Amino acid sequence: LSDGSLAFGTAAGGGAFCSEVKNFGFLTLQCDQTFAAGDLDGQLTSSVINTLGQLGDGTLLIGSSSCMVMAQFVEAGFAAEAFRGYCNGDGGGEGLSANNNVIIDITIDLARDEAWVSTDARSHRLVPDTSDVTNRDLQLFTRYDTNDGLPSNAIRRTAIAPSGDVWFATSAGAARLQNLGAAEIVTVFDTAAGAPANDMRDVAID
Repeated sequence: LSDGSLAFGTAAGGGAFCSEVKNFGFLTLQCDQTFAAGDLDGQLTSSVINTLGQLGDGTLLIGSSSCMVMAQFVEAGFAAEAFRGYCNGDGGGEGLSANNNVIIDITIDLARDEAWVSTDARSHRLVPDTSDVTNRDLQLFTRYDTNDGLPSNAIRRTAIAPSGDVWFATSAGAARLQNLGAAEIVTVFDTAAGAPANDMRDVAID
């Protein structure tokens, strides 16, 4: 995280804020606070934490098997300022869309200070307003799916290129989104374009 601490998400035990500690020459973790279903003012509804992302001002996005939480902390792992859960249909703009509210991946666009939220229903560009994360209408979601040229609505991972292009790994191929917010162009890369398989699990930018 931006303050040097670590945040972990687990498959069943929720998440934790930790710091590195050396004990007798061995590096260990000291976890000062954990969070699980029912925590964060009741906004976190699952202990299965699939993904984490942090915006430039420190706002933490927590993606779980049941919705996403925007969380602001006075100091990571301690006193909280504000929490708000975002489930299917929540948020401004087109709103968040997620089958069974499962959040698969959160990728932060550092240059734009925005987030891409991936679900098995579609991808979302999140333009946040962190002046009040509890106001769902201020958090603007734009949906991207097969209607926009993506090869599948099941989005596995997202990556942001230095050029600003957005890459998606989907269950039916990879896709590149160019000219974000302008004359957008989506190009699909699948077996017909030379990919070894269409079921893409991840994407990384060299």
